[in-house]
Amino acid sequence: MAQLPEGAGPGSEAYDDALDEHHAECWSYLDDWACHGRAILDIHTATRRAGPQPKRPHLPVLTTRHAGYRATRR
Repeated sequence: MAQLPEGAGPGSEAYDDALDEHHAECWSYLDDWACHGRAILDIHTATRRAGPQPKRPHLPVLTTRHAGYRATRR
């Protein structure tokens, strides 16, 4: 909120103007929350219910071919 002059309390013009400015700045954030808040909460709930996930996928162990191997048959 903007700096208020000394003695500017609720009901004074300076206070009301500063409060109106503050509320005007908040509307876009409130609108975003109203539009997307449910989806954010649903995602949060789903991730908590899923439990811990492995940090990386488990890959099968790959074996190398023998150095002298050649496919002579077709």
